[in-house]
Amino acid sequence: MSTPKQIAERIYPALNARDYDAFISHFDANVDYRDPDAAATDATALLGIVQWQMNMSPDGHFDTNRITATDRLAVIELNYTGTFVNDVTMPDGTVFTANGRRFDLPIVEIIEVENGKVFRHRCYWDNLDAYTQLGLIPGAASA
Repeated sequence: MSTPKQIAERIYPALNARDYDAFISHFDANVDYRDPDAAATDATALLGIVQWQMNMSPDGHFDTNRITATDRLAVIELNYTGTFVNDVTMPDGTVFTANGRRFDLPIVEIIEVENGKVFRHRCYWDNLDAYTQLGLIPGAASA
């Protein structure tokens, strides 16, 4: 069975390679996922959210800065960088139009593991920072 640290070391390279099967293989079928923009209560919905988020930036890349782990959970500090080249429709129907801006978003994620699978996943980032970098806040200076 995989440890939380091993899972954390595998899921981001899988996302960088757009290997969604490898990514989702580390998650329990009933994973509880939350981030500032979306939530899921199963692996199929989580995969849809991840693909939706990654679609905005085909060159998007996760760089892991630090992983701190116990036998049950891992806390991951990382940056997600890329270029905003595809429009994004938010869960509420709001459409953000792609504008070619580069972004570098600091993220903290917490994964909790049981029986070698992630059963709870929390992602934290600053949406004001993200929206400012993406040029989605009128009059805000870019980062």
